[in-house]
Formats: sequence, structure tokens, C-alpha cells
Amino acid sequence: MTVPQGLHQQLQQEYAEGLSPLIELELTGNISFDELIDTVYNQFRIPYKLVKADIEYLGKASFGKLLLHLKGTVVDNEKAVQYFNKRKIKNAIKGYA
Repeated sequence: MTVPQGLHQQLQQEYAEGLSPLIELELTGNISFDELIDTVYNQFRIPYKLVKADIEYLGKASFGKLLLHLKGTVVDNEKAVQYFNKRKIKNAIKGYA
């Protein structure tokens, strides 16, 4: 999934203080989009910005990709990434902004 031009110019490849991860997530039906967003915001209390999404719904299952800019603390953002891995949600950090 391509990063929008304005954000792409701001992205850094390495973490630096004050920057937050931009994460590409791929939903493969094992979690709904709504459940994912609800968990990030309500369980982990991480503010986020949904940068881009291409999601399709089949019943209660969600399929597709999204770019999520997590704006929590370093510790909270890492907990979210661990959650993604635990739930087998494909994820990749595209950079930091």
C-alpha cells in the first residue's frame, strides 16, 4: 500500500523521539476492522490516525490493507504491535512520522 505523498516526505526510517510509527496492516478475515480499531483505541488507549484503507467485508470478516499511524507512547505502540503479532495480523512498520 502506498503512503500518501505528503506523509511519505515526512517519514523517517529510524525511530527518533517525538515520532510515531506508521504501520501497514493486512486483514485476512481473522479479525474485523471494527474490532481492530476498537482494540487499539479502547483497550490500549492509543490515539491513531487512519491514513488509508482498502477494506472489503464478507459477513463479519474483513479483508484488505490499511495504514494506521499510531500516536501512543513507545511502550503502548509496542504493545499494539505485539497484539497484532499475537492475533496473526500481518504488519509492517513503513516508517516514523
